[in-house]
Amino acid sequence: RGAPASGSRAGERTSGVAVEPNEELSLYESQVHELEANVRTMEKEKSEILAEKEAIESALASKEQEVMHLEADKSALEAGKQSLELQLAAREQAMTTSNAQLAEGQLQIESLTSQVSEQAAELAATKASLEKANEKAEQEEVGESDLIKVTLQQTQAELEEAQKQL
Repeated sequence: RGAPASGSRAGERTSGVAVEPNEELSLYESQVHELEANVRTMEKEKSEILAEKEAIESALASKEQEVMHLEADKSALEAGKQSLELQLAAREQAMTTSNAQLAEGQLQIESLTSQVSEQAAELAATKASLEKANEKAEQEEVGESDLIKVTLQQTQAELEEAQKQL
């Protein structure tokens, strides 16, 4: 007979049942096998859990890469948006400047039109005055009449030119 295990003595009753030392050894050996099987199962579960952990970490790293790419895309889009906003502001400023120049040009045209109208009125008055003077001169002298006719023709030419500008 072998020595009793863990404080039991040969022939001693355990839980009300008499156990022989060989049976006790067999019982311990079967418990050891059962514990070893449990350890193998736990190690298998541990390695499955570690594999799952690695897969999750890999997926997380992949997602982090996607996030970094999306953030880079977002930054590029924001930079493009700012560039377009600056271009739009520059175009709006150019359009405002062009509109101001156009308004200034229109004012100049109106001013010139007014000046031409005034000159045309003055020329018409001068023509009428010259025609009266021409009639008077014809009655007085024929020589002076030729001079007035030439002056009248020049005035009429100036008047026609002024009317063309209108």
